[in-house]
Amino acid sequence: MQSILKHGRSLAVGVDLSKFFDRVNHDLLMTHLGHKVQDKRMLGLIGR
Repeated sequence: MQSILKHGRSLAVGVDLSKFFDRVNHDLLMTHLGHKVQDKRMLGLIGR
């Protein structure tokens, strides 16, 4: 974020996703990603 501000941007947003994956429906997420991501190896890594 500091780099963004140094390059003249007037707004930077920080997001903490640490709790997101504890609460998200993993089956729904993987189903949605399966429609977007064609690489089965990548899906396997994400699923872990």
